[in-house]
Amino acid sequence: MVPWEAGDAARTSHGWDALMYFLFGSSHSLNRLVFSEVEDQIVHPLGHGEWTPEKANIGGALMVLLAPSGKTGISFAHQLRQREGKPSKVVAVGSAASRDFSVGTGLFDEVWGYEDLDGPLPGVEDAKKVVMVNFGARGDFAERWAKVLREKSKVFQVILVGKDPEGDAIGGELGKSAYDPTSDVEQMNAGGIREAAFAKLGEEEYFKDLDAAWEKFKADGAVRGLQMVWLKGMEGVEKGWDGLVKQEYGPDTGVLVEL
Repeated sequence: MVPWEAGDAARTSHGWDALMYFLFGSSHSLNRLVFSEVEDQIVHPLGHGEWTPEKANIGGALMVLLAPSGKTGISFAHQLRQREGKPSKVVAVGSAASRDFSVGTGLFDEVWGYEDLDGPLPGVEDAKKVVMVNFGARGDFAERWAKVLREKSKVFQVILVGKDPEGDAIGGELGKSAYDPTSDVEQMNAGGIREAAFAKLGEEEYFKDLDAAWEKFKADGAVRGLQMVWLKGMEGVEKGWDGLVKQEYGPDTGVLVEL
């Protein structure tokens, strides 16, 4: 553990490790394996099943990320920018409350609001493929966006990473669709992908690749505009938890407790 009297750089690095490393790993797996640029390393979003090179190919695709202001979504946006075969555009779709933060990260080509689905969606109809990745949009926005994008797209795919925490356990209509192998909707299982990666790459190579990507993420400045709030002891745990429950901390704040 890095003590409080440690230098700012070491303490900040340790803070990022505690705050985001695990979530970054899920997004790294999604980018590196589900959308792998190496054909024999492609992994299905669940970790098992058929996932063709055509489905894995997002080079030149328009990526629409719903509720991307959380740690997993932000990590994925960063990882998309590290690819050789980059998407044509990465679009954030979120709430009005998260808009300024999403814009400030500098990781998105455009930032749209949930309600913008009723207006023009630049680039969607012309894109060779549109991939919608849902990190947990509230209410029925994921279903509504999927319907509109599916109608406007030449080729359309959906990856479900998160779901509305106040919704049903299955994840609404899109969650049900993920059980249908003929649909364009797939559920992601980070643990399943990791196990498949161990089999394909070996555990040592998997973590070597992940840790290199993580260190570059931190070297790039991690998340621009995200501040760390440091609390201490069990009182800090209580204060931090209460603040999260009461939504006193927005997407621009990461809460850390040193015990």
